[in-house]
Amino acid sequence: MKDEEIAKRFLDIFDKVKFGGLIFIPNTTYAFMPNSRLGAEALLKVLDFKIEFPIHKFDRMVIASKR
Repeated sequence: MKDEEIAKRFLDIFDKVKFGGLIFIPNTTYAFMPNSRLGAEALLKVLDFKIEFPIHKFDRMVIASKR
């Protein structure tokens, strides 16, 4: 799958999150995104999500909330 197609799928998913909602992206998912974890975090920031600190030692997961 091309990078553009992967990003589009994530955009479609992120667009469905309501205000105050959370997104959990495990490393098994962001590993397939362009630039891996940094790519996932960049996409979330561009879409105005707030990246939360991993709680309970979820160091292999990106957690974000919609502002």
